[in-house]
Amino acid sequence: MTDIEKIILKDSPEAATWRTDMAGWVSSKGNFFGNGPSSEDAARWDGCTHTMCPDCGGAARRGYTRCAACRETRAVERYLALESRPWDGKTPLYSEAADLFFFDADELLDYCAEHDCTAASLRLLLCKGELLRIIDTDYWCDELSEDTDLHPAIEAARLALNQAIRDAGPVAWSPTQYAADLGNTP
Repeated sequence: MTDIEKIILKDSPEAATWRTDMAGWVSSKGNFFGNGPSSEDAARWDGCTHTMCPDCGGAARRGYTRCAACRETRAVERYLALESRPWDGKTPLYSEAADLFFFDADELLDYCAEHDCTAASLRLLLCKGELLRIIDTDYWCDELSEDTDLHPAIEAARLALNQAIRDAGPVAWSPTQYAADLGNTP
């Protein structure tokens, strides 16, 4: 037997009922909302599991304005409208569709083979590297007296640390707003 959740739309009689024994609206969850001007709407919202999708008229899970199919359609449309840039084959990629990062072509191809999908269906975005924050001289402004410079040894160490941070490269990756043009990658 499968567990299929019963769909209760906001305007359904099952979402909320008017109770005469306590004079007010009660949601399908049993929560009482009284008989004020917005009580029926609040009880119906509390008692519903879905609302109507404004695009297709289907059921949209409560908390979303559109059904899953229409959200997916809009996500694809947004992705297709993005500017695309060529992928260098080294920079990580982020998949909007799978919510995953791919760090090389082999990883991407393995995923596509395992999940029977194409790279194009993953809505891939180029990523940018995130460096550790550079230490600015203002970092110690609360400790230093006004118009006081850092000790030369500390300033030299700060500059060396900043250079080491730059040389170390990214410590994390985040997606950009550029679609990845993979060229001939499947």
